[in-house]
Amino acid sequence: MDINIPKGVRERLPERAYALKELMERIRERFESYGYLLYIPPTYEHSDLFVLRSGEEIRERMFVFRSKSGKKEYALRPEVTAQIARSVALGKISYPRPIRLYYFANVFRYEEPQRGRYREFRQAGVELIGSSNILADAETIALLEDSVESVGVSEYIIGINDVALVREFLRRFVPEGYVQQVLTAIDRVRSLMRRGHETTVAEELRKRGIEIDVSKIEEFVSIKDPAELTRFGLDPSRLLELFEKLEDMGVKRYSFEPTIVRGLEYYTSIVYEMDVPKLGGASQVAGGGRYDELISEFGGPKEPCVGFAIGLDRLLEASKVSPRIPKPLVYVIPLTTKRLGEILKALRSEFVTVLDVSGRKLRKSLVRAIEQGARFAIIVGEREVKEGKVVLKDLNERTQEVVRIEELVGKIKEKLGS
Repeated sequence: MDINIPKGVRERLPERAYALKELMERIRERFESYGYLLYIPPTYEHSDLFVLRSGEEIRERMFVFRSKSGKKEYALRPEVTAQIARSVALGKISYPRPIRLYYFANVFRYEEPQRGRYREFRQAGVELIGSSNILADAETIALLEDSVESVGVSEYIIGINDVALVREFLRRFVPEGYVQQVLTAIDRVRSLMRRGHETTVAEELRKRGIEIDVSKIEEFVSIKDPAELTRFGLDPSRLLELFEKLEDMGVKRYSFEPTIVRGLEYYTSIVYEMDVPKLGGASQVAGGGRYDELISEFGGPKEPCVGFAIGLDRLLEASKVSPRIPKPLVYVIPLTTKRLGEILKALRSEFVTVLDVSGRKLRKSLVRAIEQGARFAIIVGEREVKEGKVVLKDLNERTQEVVRIEELVGKIKEKLGS
């Protein structure tokens, strides 16, 4: 029998759990300050939802299982965007446009575990639905920057590209039928080189049994300035307009990166990724872009959309967030249980209060109260309770007094204010 944690997943013990909680709280504050509303997705779906347009890499890494009858196939969610798009397509989310939603969710992909890559990982993300204006793209990038800076990350770069231009280029210079395979190869090269593996587009295509001339592709992905795209008969005006809006919004740490195409097939125009160099091979902490056709492919109206997802575990590694583990202010030692519920209810309405349930002797219980960092110990004694009182010990001042139960909370507040 094996009761160990399965490969590729992790438990988060209190110190890391509270650090993650603090990270999520800061990001939640940023999301809501921009007007985004919370969405909570299902953990699993019919696999068709993700198979339709999530892309080869996602499809190959889904955790799939069947119903007991064997007639239906389900998948643990590998991403959240498709779930939100489905809900909009079915009319479940019908707020005035543009709709702004955010989420926190565990997602599941059958990866080969390594530093920064797990089979279960936690994401935070946003989706802005119903605006084709380039300002919507700029807002999500500004929000991404704002979110990571709120947790103390300042050394990062946001790479930006327009996958519509990449597809247009490939249709001109790549044999018909190979566009998606080449996009996948370009994305794979970027991913592998980020992790220190040398490879080329030609090599990645050969692994798929594809032999084509890639000289133009290599020339294209070496471009540093989007204005150079005109050499290939491409119009970079949308990219240039986005960069202008980003400057106006105070976003500075971005660059044009022609190798960013994203692994998800539903992206239609602007795409972007955020890297934190100090994380090495696991440097990508976020990615997103525009997807204007996904909702219509689920049977809904054509709705322009843009959004991103942040990998929270990677971001936590790069952040300066410290766990804020709650410590008890009050430690209650019951020598009797008479009126105990009343006493605890009053205390817990105001303070973090721990009840000693060990049954140990008073001296040892007081030592334990000090070890847990409590400021006050309340001794509920038989004689005192009969008189409607308890003993209040100030463990910092090393003083004690007998206090009426109804005055206990006020007395502690008085001591805290002095």
